[in-house]
Amino acid sequence: MTAAAELFAQKDCDNVSISEIVERADSSVGAFYGHFKSKDELVTRIWLDVTTSIIAEDTERAARITDKYEFVDFLVERAKESLRNPVMNSLYKYCRMTPEDARELSSYASRFLAMIRNMLNSCAPNASEETLWSYASLIHTIINARSREGYDQAYMRFSDSVLRDAILALMDACSASVG
Repeated sequence: MTAAAELFAQKDCDNVSISEIVERADSSVGAFYGHFKSKDELVTRIWLDVTTSIIAEDTERAARITDKYEFVDFLVERAKESLRNPVMNSLYKYCRMTPEDARELSSYASRFLAMIRNMLNSCAPNASEETLWSYASLIHTIINARSREGYDQAYMRFSDSVLRDAILALMDACSASVG
C-alpha cells in the first residue's frame, strides 16, 4: 500500500500499473492478488485509510479547541490542507467502496459531525438537539464541499474567508435560534 500510495502521489492512477506497484514494493503480482482482488480495491483501501486518518486527527484536535473563532480557523485550514493532499484527492474518483467501506467512512464522518455539534452546543447551550444537529450538518456539508478537488468549479467557487464567514454565520444563526 505504501508503494502504491507513493506512485499515486507522483502520477495519475490510470498511469500506474500493478507491475509498477509490485516492483516498487519489491513484491510479486501473486502477492498483490493475495491481498487485493484488483487495483480498484487497493485504491479504495488507500483512499479510505488516508481519509479516515485525516478525519480522526481533525476530530481529535478540533474537539480540544474551545474558542469559536480558533475552531473555525482550524476547520478552514484543515479543509485547505485536505484539498492539497495528493493521495486523498487524486484517488477519490477511482474509489469503488463496498458497503463495509461506506460504513467505515460514515462512522468517522459521524464523529466529525458530533464534534461540530458539541462546539455548537457550547456556543448555544439552550438550542434544541434538532437545531444543533441541523446546523452541524450544514457546516459539515460546506466543509466537505470546500475540501474536494475541483472546488474551484464555477458552481463551487468560494474562498477561505467566505468559508470562514459562512461557518461563523451558521454558528451565530444556531445561537440565535434558541428560544
